Amino acid sequence: MRQIGGRIWLGAAVGFIAGTVAGLVLAVVFHQHAYAFWGFVLGGTIFGTILGGFVGGMSSLESPAPGQEPGDGRS
Repeated sequence: MRQIGGRIWLGAAVGFIAGTVAGLVLAVVFHQHAYAFWGFVLGGTIFGTILGGFVGGMSSLESPAPGQEPGDGRS
């Protein structure tokens, strides 16, 4: 369960950075007013954070690699 939380936060952090950069690039290309510029940046940041958190959470649900399965408590 701890792995899920870690991957969600990691995905959200990566998404935050990527979304902000993508928003800045789009804002530089398509901005016409200051509000539009910051709207692109904020929208990219929010979208990237949510998408990154979702993908990070979903990636933690994958089956572990062969030989790395969690033990059943028996030695």
